[in-house]
Amino acid sequence: MRTRPALILAAIALALGAFVLLFEKDVASTDEREERKARLFPTLELDEVEGVALERAAGKLVLEKADGAWRVTEPLADLADEERVEQLVRSLVEIEARAERDAAEIEGGDAATGLGEGAYRATLTLEGGEERTIELGAREVPGALRFARLPGQDTLALVDTAIGDELAIDADALRERTLIDASTLDVRRASLRFEGQAPLAFARREGERWWLEAPLEDEADAAEVQRVLSELIALRAERFVADDELAQPVLSVVLTGESGATLESVDIGPELPGGNGRRLARLAERGVTVEIYGATLFKELPTAPESWRSRAALDFASYEVVELGLERAGKSVRVSRMEAGEDAGPRWVVTPGTEEFALDVGAVDDLLARLSSVRALSITDGVSAADAGLESPAARITLVFREGAPKPETVLEIGGTAGGGGIYARREGRDAILVVDETLAGRIDPASITILNAE
Repeated sequence: MRTRPALILAAIALALGAFVLLFEKDVASTDEREERKARLFPTLELDEVEGVALERAAGKLVLEKADGAWRVTEPLADLADEERVEQLVRSLVEIEARAERDAAEIEGGDAATGLGEGAYRATLTLEGGEERTIELGAREVPGALRFARLPGQDTLALVDTAIGDELAIDADALRERTLIDASTLDVRRASLRFEGQAPLAFARREGERWWLEAPLEDEADAAEVQRVLSELIALRAERFVADDELAQPVLSVVLTGESGATLESVDIGPELPGGNGRRLARLAERGVTVEIYGATLFKELPTAPESWRSRAALDFASYEVVELGLERAGKSVRVSRMEAGEDAGPRWVVTPGTEEFALDVGAVDDLLARLSSVRALSITDGVSAADAGLESPAARITLVFREGAPKPETVLEIGGTAGGGGIYARREGRDAILVVDETLAGRIDPASITILNAE
């Protein structure tokens, strides 16, 4: 029988295939091996490097990686630009010899090769403390090349002259220009203190909703809070300055993350002479002072607490509503979204267990579209719930949202007439009494989704 040998051969083929996949996937290709032969550090890998020390006529520059992040440690201490440091390290790790010369054959010695006074010296520190060092000539030689030398070798390499420009880089050019290493989603609390005012304190609640917690408590304009946070996080250092150049800030910002840890504290000074939106900013957590361009941030930046309060009476996405309740003048109806077949699409039905009525299915979606964004005409703090007619509301709308929506439910109550074409309203969970357009009362009515004169 030939079945058994065939199975054995198939098993051997599979084993060989697995060997190639598991053990040879990281083996360099022929082209890559040829390319590595020209490198001065042919076996060195980028991720092995944990430190770089550059000795130049302009002074020493030291970079160190700690906890996976690069930092400048000499001649100053600061976060480093990860991308620029990685490029510098890659250039050193992958430096290639374009040609080679015996040092003894070069007339003039170090003076001719540029490897004497003023030469560059780069030392790479690897995992475990091992080092790799290379010297690079301070002067360019014909062919856009420079001489390079490895310690203890008599043969000199000719390398691309561009590496000399990279080694001459200033420490400030390698510093991280991003001021706040976070996204708006990382921020859970924010404090803004304008000069001469009590701080404004904000906290994120119910998903994306922001609340003003001091000096008064109310729902905040989420769009405005997000705009300011986005502008703050987008700020970049245009240049680094001495810490004492920022005397008196006009705005102090503290951003806090999920765990309560401070993401960053930023003091921002007045606009610098000459305008153009330039200001100085001090980062307390990072310990640096920089010049920023903050024209967009400070354009129409609200300072009064009242300016931050949300005018949204209703704000939702219609497709997230799975249940709708309407109450007015003693009449109450409730409808639920029922997912029909894929072709038929969603439809609305009277919620089981509630009073039956002649439902106008199409009117439900129209009503939700009209109510999805209702803004208050004003916010009033001088009227009590009783005076606003909200202890016994004239109408009420209840919205239940799908699972996973930012909020599970919203209830808006309609009170009495406020005058000037407005009526009082209040959303459950928010104490503030709003004044909304009086036409809203007519929409929050069971009749708006009922087929009139239905038999």
